[in-house]
Amino acid sequence: MRYSSDGDSTWAATVAGVNPVGLVHDGPGNVYTATTTYPEPPDWRVAKVGPFGDVVWELGISGPSGSRDLASSIAISGGDALYVAGQWSDSREHCMLARVATGGSVAWKRFFDGPGDENDGSIPEGALAMSGDRVCLFASEWAVGGHLDWSVRMLGPNGAEVWRRTLAGFTDPESMPTDIVLDESGAPIVAGYVESAGGAADITATAYDADGVLRWSRRSQGLGYLGTGTSIGRDDNGGVYVSGSAQNSSPDITLKKYNSAGSLVWSAGYNGPAGKDDYAWASVVTGLGATYITGSSVASGSDYDMTTWKYYPSGALQWVRRYAGPGCLQSNRTDRGIAACLTEDSGVIVAGKEDTGTPCEAGMVTIKYSPDGTAQWTAHHAVSGWHAEPADVAADGSGVYVLGYVYNGTAVLLKYGHSGALAWSATMSSSHPGAYLGLGEIVLGPDGNAYLCGSESDSLGSGYVVASVDGAGVERWRTTLFYEPGFW
Repeated sequence: MRYSSDGDSTWAATVAGVNPVGLVHDGPGNVYTATTTYPEPPDWRVAKVGPFGDVVWELGISGPSGSRDLASSIAISGGDALYVAGQWSDSREHCMLARVATGGSVAWKRFFDGPGDENDGSIPEGALAMSGDRVCLFASEWAVGGHLDWSVRMLGPNGAEVWRRTLAGFTDPESMPTDIVLDESGAPIVAGYVESAGGAADITATAYDADGVLRWSRRSQGLGYLGTGTSIGRDDNGGVYVSGSAQNSSPDITLKKYNSAGSLVWSAGYNGPAGKDDYAWASVVTGLGATYITGSSVASGSDYDMTTWKYYPSGALQWVRRYAGPGCLQSNRTDRGIAACLTEDSGVIVAGKEDTGTPCEAGMVTIKYSPDGTAQWTAHHAVSGWHAEPADVAADGSGVYVLGYVYNGTAVLLKYGHSGALAWSATMSSSHPGAYLGLGEIVLGPDGNAYLCGSESDSLGSGYVVASVDGAGVERWRTTLFYEPGFW
């Protein structure tokens, strides 16, 4: 479906398949998507839709005879070719990549099988990145020795494998890529975790050049699991920042900066006053290289404070700020920071959850800190009888937006002025009776409207949701995409 900026539907097109894996478009305004078609065994389906909603062509793509084929990712190269990646399986699961001409013909297919004798891991959405006329594919595969390894492949336009790299050489049970960025030359830098002896996971960053030659690989002790803040980012000077939670006697905050050659510039860490758990959940970096991290930390006993740290560009800790909610009447307090965004004066706004003291209900708390760590305002939002948590926060010249979800199945969007006063609160419910609406990301448009995305699900199925709310808190439009009974 195509919508105008006002939310009006300009056209709708129906193509075969379920579980679409993305949309890409070319210069003339054509749109391409990849789906999976049934009945068993499933195959890939690629479709081209014209600028006015006409279905130009649909193309089926199959793996080896009788295989189950599930599409996972799509990318476009220069407007003349598509790349589709996904899974094919016989008795085991493997990776497949196809190049499709924009005219609707398959140029080639390539099948990949890890060296081990078990299922290769899934191909994540967004696993394809274009580097000139070459395509970079990252995934996981089963390695010899009985563990998952990550793999990064660069292929030329003719399908020839230019290079392939893995983390082979680490004698560990499992490794998994979690994030990838390309530098200014189109070369990949991959972040992830490697499981080490004893079940912990080390945070890793590996950089290749455009020809797949290993530039450097760095590994630091840590938890590294999804949800603990493991991420990779680059600054304007080519520096690489890796953050997460390091496992010492207890989890601690870790932040490392590498230069473009992979040399460690500095390493920073934090162990709270209780010597117990400290977790990173989100981080943002200013243009000058100062880093804000928000998460949770134990100050005393077993209570977790919502904690925000600021590090100088040199890596020195500038300040730590703790917030403790009213607490939980039946167990330990579990406050934590969840999302963060920068302010125009290079301060930070953090959104988190707090135990409200009303039999273990949780509410949303938003705090604005100045660059020197002064708490300029604190705002609270609770829904009586229910647990509520923020999912994302964003700010513009008009104020601060906090998007959250409530365990009664609704979503909530709050807008605060720059002084912290609540301007309005908008509650949104699913369009399907009894379904759960979970909106997880917010983008503020230059038109002054907020755009939200997430999902809604019930016992029968689920779908994607895209919605827009204007600057006064009025829902402008909403659409549910690809709601499919029997699929979640």
